Amino acid sequence: MNFIPEKTEPNGNYLCTWGLQASAAKKLGIKGKGCADQRDALNTELLFGREDLYHVYPDEFRGGLYFLLDDGWDVPYGTEHLPNGSIEMFGTVDPDPVKFKELGDTAEERLKEMSRRVKALGYAGLGLWISPQRPFVNQSEPIDMAVAKEYWEEKARISEAAGVAYWKVDWGAQSDNNDYRIMMTECVRKYAPNLVIEHAVPLGPYQEINPQDDRVKRMRKLLPYSDYFRTYDIDVPFEDSATLNRVHCLLADNDDDMMCGSLGKVNIETCAYLAAALGFNLGVMKHNRETEAALRWQRIAPPFSVSEGKYIYSKEILADNLYLEYSRISWLPEAANKTYNMSAPAVMVRNTVLPSVETKGSDKPFITASLNPKTGAYSIAAVRRNIEPNHMVIVPARVTCYPESIDAPIGVFGVFDKLILSFKEDIPEVAKVYAQCLLKNEAADITDRVQINGNTLTVDGKDIRYFGKDKHDYTETFDPAVLIKII
Repeated sequence: MNFIPEKTEPNGNYLCTWGLQASAAKKLGIKGKGCADQRDALNTELLFGREDLYHVYPDEFRGGLYFLLDDGWDVPYGTEHLPNGSIEMFGTVDPDPVKFKELGDTAEERLKEMSRRVKALGYAGLGLWISPQRPFVNQSEPIDMAVAKEYWEEKARISEAAGVAYWKVDWGAQSDNNDYRIMMTECVRKYAPNLVIEHAVPLGPYQEINPQDDRVKRMRKLLPYSDYFRTYDIDVPFEDSATLNRVHCLLADNDDDMMCGSLGKVNIETCAYLAAALGFNLGVMKHNRETEAALRWQRIAPPFSVSEGKYIYSKEILADNLYLEYSRISWLPEAANKTYNMSAPAVMVRNTVLPSVETKGSDKPFITASLNPKTGAYSIAAVRRNIEPNHMVIVPARVTCYPESIDAPIGVFGVFDKLILSFKEDIPEVAKVYAQCLLKNEAADITDRVQINGNTLTVDGKDIRYFGKDKHDYTETFDPAVLIKII
């Protein structure tokens, strides 16, 4: 018996090339300063002449993913990102005519052919990293919004004609200018109705190095004009807690009914189990089994808008705390050898009530959950902690949660001591309970391994761990992911 659909429908997730550009540059021996090496790892041959560098997910997943070309696709070879360096090169929205000379003679021709080749590889469509600025102008001069609007109207027209599906608006001279970003959204709405747009408030990966004064205000102002709002750059080992912190800043006590015609979905980058548990979108940057499990679960519980489920959080706050040696810093060496803290509510849910959490000691995991408004599926995750001096600590907890329907599938992510599912009605005496690893295509009958008492079903954490991994995956470091189904 298999409860997971065979393929993913497009739902706003994308495979972003940025991390893959780094691995491609390393593999090919490409050198360069200021990320020039990663940018130089994008050209026609590397993208479309071979599949091993960028097309790391099998056909099963590609139909549900946009293929998004990140920073470097529209600038020449050797372009560095340095203060007062070559920032003026960004924002052309034109596949570089040297890197992609085989694709056509004009920007529209190159984009159209690029879009065609991406779809031929099985993806849902082409996405593009976009710099919010006009190129080849003095970026320190005052902005002429009328001229800028005319520029972005033309870029929206070209993207629409070429079949581009997604704009990821990232860093640039106007990245902190909300009015400029809103203007870009208006250009897309008017001239590219089939294009969706993502915005973000650029932030560093650690709470202590982010300006706190107006970031929440800027995030909330941008959300209604964003089809997708990205919570921005994160880094090990604070990926999960930083993401939870930013989600809380974005959604807490926010008016989620004023979406200004946008989809209003949240993209949390690479935190696969958080996306699965909270109904958010993924900007995938690498291939791993956790992401595969999350993408398979989202065939059942697709991401949903902030207006489709109320965000609720606990009063209890947990704070990750860790001293980061140089070896634990992946891309911001100046941040090394300091202690960082990252706080977020202990329990965060969407469209459902707060689970209760009990542990044997004082430490607790972060718990996240959601009820999917489209399918009724229920998702829950237990999230690892950073507790000095240990990083990515598992804190097993006895968690009681409250799915709506006995018939709906339940997605469970992470390590638990025990998971108690409490329903509104009694579970039938003749009910069968199945568990299916989200990486497998066959469910197992676990009726004899669970405890049913009236309206509650208790699953032992050891069974979640056993059935939440494929037998071939125990050599890999990732947490279990299992579907529970009562029939």
